[in-house]
Amino acid sequence: MRAPQPAALPHRTDRRLVTFPERRAARLNGRLLTALLLFAPTPASAELDPFFAGYVYQFGYGSGTSSNNPRVELTIHYCGDGRYYSQGQSCRPNLIAQGYQCTPLADNGQWRTDGDQLLWRSFQGNSGALTLLRQSDGSVTDPRGNPFIRLGPAACR
Repeated sequence: MRAPQPAALPHRTDRRLVTFPERRAARLNGRLLTALLLFAPTPASAELDPFFAGYVYQFGYGSGTSSNNPRVELTIHYCGDGRYYSQGQSCRPNLIAQGYQCTPLADNGQWRTDGDQLLWRSFQGNSGALTLLRQSDGSVTDPRGNPFIRLGPAACR
């Protein structure tokens, strides 16, 4: 009776030599990947509450190049007790009279964070969520790169 044979080891079928330029390219690709991972935006985390609570931020989004994509600029006061109030304007091109047509905006309600999301519920009944990213310089942006710019302490009543 024969003893059982060990399982065959996988062997490499590609026996070509790796040339110096190929090794160098692989090393550069690895370094590039490392650099991208170090400087890529990462999801924001539990540090969001202290980032927002008690501060006023300027936040803008949209290009303002068409009536379907107005430019919205907001000043948002995030109170430490979970309340917020905001004011700003929404501007879109006026096709009849040259220039822009701007509409004032104002809102207030409750805010909180959950993981990498900023959640809000307006006292007027609207609610929403915005995914946030922490940039390598410590700033916070939305997924399109629109930053939250800290203006100072919030004027909470």
